[in-house]
Amino acid sequence: MDSILAVMSQGIPLFAKNRTPTAAERDELMRAQSSGQSVTVPGRQPQVTIAQVSIGLPLFASGPSAAERRRDSAANAEYVARLKRLQARVSASRESLRVADSMSRARVP
Repeated sequence: MDSILAVMSQGIPLFAKNRTPTAAERDELMRAQSSGQSVTVPGRQPQVTIAQVSIGLPLFASGPSAAERRRDSAANAEYVARLKRLQARVSASRESLRVADSMSRARVP
């Protein structure tokens, strides 16, 4: 089966190269090009647009300076302290709600 497909597919590139696009294909190509889309035409090489993108890699970077590390450490310590205060407040609120709920259940005969 593979050898039959290989023999049959050998003529496809030559057929595609020599084939002229139909009027409908040409119209579609013109519409696509006017709207900025990328379209391939049978027998023609597709247009390839390559955009250059710069990506910063920290491979050769020295990292943050000592002053930046101290600043970040101080900000992190302040954040952790604030987070602990908020967690304590939420915990106290939950505890008071739990106590109030248990007291309301205890009153019901």
